[in-house]
Amino acid sequence: MSSETDPIIDAWYHYPEKAQKFRVTALDEHSGTVEIQYFDGAIDELDLDTWHSLDIERIEAPEDWT
Repeated sequence: MSSETDPIIDAWYHYPEKAQKFRVTALDEHSGTVEIQYFDGAIDELDLDTWHSLDIERIEAPEDWT
């Protein structure tokens, strides 16, 4: 299943396949990349094709996120 969800800066998402929560920290439409920060603080970058191939869902920000 793929995501029809467009990345939104500061929005939180859940990737059930890897049981990971993350938020979008930057979006560069020119280069086609999305920068994300996992709940544990790790930073990663995805291209938009990869983003749309993932089965992700938008969620509320975790209560214990600061």
